[in-house]
Amino acid sequence: MGLIQGKLRALHSKLKSNDDTLLRATEKWFRDQGEIEIQRGCLRALYFRELEERRVIVKSAHRNTFKWILEDSKDDEGSSISQESKFRTWLLSDDPDKNIFWVAGKPGAGKSTLMKFLARHPLLENILQCWAAPQELLVVEYFFWKPGSPLQKSLKGLLRSLLYQILGKYPNHITHAFPDHEWTINSPSFEFSLETLYQALQHILSEGFMHNLRMIFFIDGLDEFGEYDHHFSQEIELIEFLRVFRGSPRVKICVSSRPWPGFIQEFGQTPDNCFYLHELTRRDIKIYIEETLAKNTTFQSLAAEDQDYLKLIDEMIEAAQGVFLWVHIVSRSLLAGITKADRIWTLQDKSSGPTPRHR
Repeated sequence: MGLIQGKLRALHSKLKSNDDTLLRATEKWFRDQGEIEIQRGCLRALYFRELEERRVIVKSAHRNTFKWILEDSKDDEGSSISQESKFRTWLLSDDPDKNIFWVAGKPGAGKSTLMKFLARHPLLENILQCWAAPQELLVVEYFFWKPGSPLQKSLKGLLRSLLYQILGKYPNHITHAFPDHEWTINSPSFEFSLETLYQALQHILSEGFMHNLRMIFFIDGLDEFGEYDHHFSQEIELIEFLRVFRGSPRVKICVSSRPWPGFIQEFGQTPDNCFYLHELTRRDIKIYIEETLAKNTTFQSLAAEDQDYLKLIDEMIEAAQGVFLWVHIVSRSLLAGITKADRIWTLQDKSSGPTPRHR
């Protein structure tokens, strides 16, 4: 770069021009290119191949399900917040001391599907404008995954993903988040330390950083964090980290997990800021069964001859106890049984058990 700039100056002298506008513009262009390369190097160091893998493979919500969570509704007396409208009410709230919402639920209740549904729903940003405006709004998401790579179930993976999404959108703030430009040394093998990543997030969450930006984070599967299953020390480690978001007027964070003791203690003590998903999905399960089973032409023909086939729907709703995964598996099993002309009592056995266990 120095050689090129020297030649430009020599050319400028030869032209004997008093106007150095072109030279200044060219030098600025080179400086900008150097800054862009620094930014790209940082984003390359933050990125990892599995960054979006879990979100991509999470099933999308079945049509017409989960619509209730963003609807404006009251309880029967119209005086208090209904279970279904808790989340929408929280989105509208500007209380920084209550900026965390917890989606709890049994295994298979559809927590990950709901988080994916919310983070990408077009109504989300419309509702959040009441809280965010006139500042810009950024939606950031992460899905822990126990069967995945070490980064997919670790704090380092979480931090790299969050920072990649934020700074990828606002690369001009990379220098503020990482003032030492560590990745310019030993690149491309450079890897950020956990401490450096944590400090960068703290910089971003500080009042002095991008005061014209508000952010909402969706972090799914807290119970899938760490190497071990249901390990209390892992719960504590993650809970302590998530406290960095508490109290920030510029941040909301929605987390999901199974109702393990540590999470109940940390996130379940404010009733208006949490709900148990499996208690709220009866209507969604009914919609799913009706659209996958009851609309099957063979099933309709059998139900027209024997009303016991219609009772299978109610039996499935009761047996599911809010667990969508069980409903999905049993629906497929019943459709296969109908195709093979299974007897009604065989189908009834499939639709009524085993009852999903709460783990």
